Amino acid sequence: SSWLPSHIGVRSSEQLDRAMGLRIFLPRLCVCLAVQVLGSPSIIYRLDPSWQPRFPAGTGSFAAVDVDGDRVVIGQRNTSWPDPVLVFDRAGNFLHSFGRNEVGKGVHHGVANWGVHGINLRVSPGSSSDTTIWVSDFLNHTIIVFTMSGKFLGMVGHGASSDVDKFDSPADIAFHGDSAFIVDGDGGKNMRVSRWLLKDGFFDHPVWVVPDSHPENRTVQLFDHPHSVDWHPSTGKIIVADRDHWRILLMDPDTAAISGNVTCDLDLGPGSKQGRPFGVRAWQHGKEDFLLVEVAGNEQVETNHQMFHVLDASGFKHGRCIVLQSLSIDPLHCHTPHLLGMDRGNGDVYLACNQQPHSNVVRLIRDSEGKDVLRRLVH
Repeated sequence: SSWLPSHIGVRSSEQLDRAMGLRIFLPRLCVCLAVQVLGSPSIIYRLDPSWQPRFPAGTGSFAAVDVDGDRVVIGQRNTSWPDPVLVFDRAGNFLHSFGRNEVGKGVHHGVANWGVHGINLRVSPGSSSDTTIWVSDFLNHTIIVFTMSGKFLGMVGHGASSDVDKFDSPADIAFHGDSAFIVDGDGGKNMRVSRWLLKDGFFDHPVWVVPDSHPENRTVQLFDHPHSVDWHPSTGKIIVADRDHWRILLMDPDTAAISGNVTCDLDLGPGSKQGRPFGVRAWQHGKEDFLLVEVAGNEQVETNHQMFHVLDASGFKHGRCIVLQSLSIDPLHCHTPHLLGMDRGNGDVYLACNQQPHSNVVRLIRDSEGKDVLRRLVH
């Protein structure tokens, strides 16, 4: 059955720890699940100071990042560098770049930009050598697929359109089986979520689009700048960051029905000290079931509420949610967290912050003490 609690869970309590510009928050008493963290607080995620990517001169405005094995793929918008897609190894060494002939170039907020918005890696089952890079282009309104070496494989869409097989500023993609789920409308008019069937590793046809009406025929917007999406294994739902509605939703992948609100207690809202959910990623490994949420402030006050949250997602299907950890992100180190990537092998998280002059990509890692805390929370 459907459930739509507006804010579920409890707020984390602040501790006095600081690490590399990140203020650390951890739960002390979680009444909703009768869980208590015993002993001294320990960090679940912490900034990795060893990650110092060697960005080529002229790159910047880092909008997106994703990871597979030893490769970290970053989308950058500065046209001073001739390509929008950068590939690094896990140590931060720059390897190569590509995309100049396929990704759009234009003016965004008065500045010349590459059109890269989202970067999503699709790993073929049993073969990391077949990993493909999917680029959401908000200027040409396309989704473009490359090999890891930068070979162009295909493109869907071209020019802003509300037709079911087109896009208007696509933002992010999630994959599950032979389906791709797309949030479409960060800056465009579509403001919608769609599911596409994949065939031979590429788009075949759309299965559904919600809402299915053209923007000019709507009296109310179901979504407002949907910005990020991921697959949540334990519920079998997709998770959508409905950014400018200040909420995080569960959607049924078959019917497209909104089946839950998992905004939890994240201080999302229109206030100057509140924020918007920009990025979501799910992590499930053993008994760990987490939702990772990247938050930036509202227009003109982006730096007032820059946060990274770890939620216990194991109770989502029962309408329960708890904040395990919150990190306040220093805007002088990483300004405006835009999208995030996850190493699906070990749980490392990469945050792409896109506002100059403090655009950056930072890595958050978990240490053994953090894993011990999580084991006590989920057992």
